[in-house]
Amino acid sequence: MELARLKTVVLALLLCINLLLAGHLLLTQYLRYHIPAWAKDEITELLQNKGIALSDRALPHFDRKIDSVVYPGDEEKRKAIATALLGSDAKCTEQGGGIIVYENEKGYAEFGRGGRLQITLQSDGNVPAEEAVPSSSAETEQAAIGLLRSAGISVPKGAKVFGRQGDGVFVRFQHTVRRLDVKNAALEVHFLPNKTIISGTLLTGRAQPSPTRMRGYVSLLADFAAISKQYSLEVKEITRISYVYYHTVDEEGRPLLIPACLIETNNRILVLNAGDGSLLESN
Repeated sequence: MELARLKTVVLALLLCINLLLAGHLLLTQYLRYHIPAWAKDEITELLQNKGIALSDRALPHFDRKIDSVVYPGDEEKRKAIATALLGSDAKCTEQGGGIIVYENEKGYAEFGRGGRLQITLQSDGNVPAEEAVPSSSAETEQAAIGLLRSAGISVPKGAKVFGRQGDGVFVRFQHTVRRLDVKNAALEVHFLPNKTIISGTLLTGRAQPSPTRMRGYVSLLADFAAISKQYSLEVKEITRISYVYYHTVDEEGRPLLIPACLIETNNRILVLNAGDGSLLESN
């Protein structure tokens, strides 16, 4: 009886210790990433002095740490994709600059640095031109997903954009990595009467995180204020701020995703490098 009671006491103590450790961890994370009121007041005043208003809900209550991500250059995967779509008899040619092309009578597949992808599949003539192009967004999405999966290409899980271009229709799948949108990376499937085109960015293999020093929301807003003045952007109000990934290429030609800060304003959307505050994109 005494032994059983002792075991119960020990288990209770261990549970209390675990709860204390968990509470300490949560408190540490809170203190590390919570944006204090004084910091919000200071950046709001700095922006106001530049003639820029900060919307009440634009600045999140918490910051976060994001690592850069690099994807391996997987030549075997690219070959497998080309074989699945064109067949094993496709001729492979290295064109320099990291560009590899597979080609035969069925079409061609071009793979470039940073995961760049351009595949054109010629119609085999068995399907009438008027039936080669899906008639609705649902059919377009279903056909695109089926085509990508048949090639062994993972379908990006981000936002989808549908549209018409020329005689065809397209669907664009935005890449999402670690629950963050990749601002400038997507895969697009374009159905035309006589051919189908797959283009965009291919992210394959296991993503390898790389620790990255980040400036944080408040510092990035200060950078934004300087950039707005430097380029005479005529921004009047910041309506939303969020982190995204930005696609680029590392020294070895592999796809590299770096943390970036997306700032939405009354007249444009800007993307800043979250590491050094430099301007990556403005539109």
